[in-house]
Amino acid sequence: VVTCEILQMVTKWEDGDDDPYIAIDLDEGSLIKMKEGANSICSDEANDVIHAARDIDVGEEVICDRKPHYIELDDCSKFGWNNNNTDNLKDIMGCDDLLDNTRPSPNETTWLYLLDLYIEIVGPKGSYHIKSNKSGMQVPYKVVHIPGKGRGLVATAPVERGTLIWDHTRSAHFDDCDAFRRFLFSIPSVDLACDMIEWTYAGGSDGKIDSITIALDDGSLVNHDDDSNASCHPDEEPEDDEGCPILYAVRDIKAGEEFTCVYDEELQGADEFMNSSSSK
Repeated sequence: VVTCEILQMVTKWEDGDDDPYIAIDLDEGSLIKMKEGANSICSDEANDVIHAARDIDVGEEVICDRKPHYIELDDCSKFGWNNNNTDNLKDIMGCDDLLDNTRPSPNETTWLYLLDLYIEIVGPKGSYHIKSNKSGMQVPYKVVHIPGKGRGLVATAPVERGTLIWDHTRSAHFDDCDAFRRFLFSIPSVDLACDMIEWTYAGGSDGKIDSITIALDDGSLVNHDDDSNASCHPDEEPEDDEGCPILYAVRDIKAGEEFTCVYDEELQGADEFMNSSSSK
């Protein structure tokens, strides 16, 4: 995973007639973004020095200007030699082999660790939508292995029609693909990072995907079923619920029955988001 992160920090230099070369800052300077709205500049005398171009407030992100001969590779759509979509990330991490096996399920300690990591990556302002550190699951359930599906959730008590099953109280929301990458590469377990990729769902409007979300609780384990028993709307038939912030029981659910919803194939996963324009 560290190797994957280093790849995202590579920058390409072109200096006059000299051959271009790549460089990596082996410190936290690698995390400084280069985009419009910069508050810092690269020194004209020394390209490896960055100065504040104006007063920078406490808590404000350091952003550097883009030098004419400095080509940054952190734009998710401009890797060229490294097409940075989730399939490539899963290939690098070996996710397909891992996901083919019976997988352990995250416990509450792991979910809370991921929540803290997410807040650390995006900051307090970026995590404003986090309403609670409690799980969004609202009904009695247990995690089980379901043949042909993998992990899933089943009711441990009857659930009446119209009951709220899950809400997005504790979900990670990314509208910045760089932040999503940093989140993935900061997870110490490759298995868990692969799970995070697998459990993403997308959001947007007018046919354009501009964000992704991951439920940081066992709600991520709700599987797809065309004849599902949960939906965004308690009084409507299940239809394309992937990306829905809440799930209600659309019929009575028996103890031992799996909770399922209908995935929207166009919103499942993060590829379009990862291949979108540069981070905001």
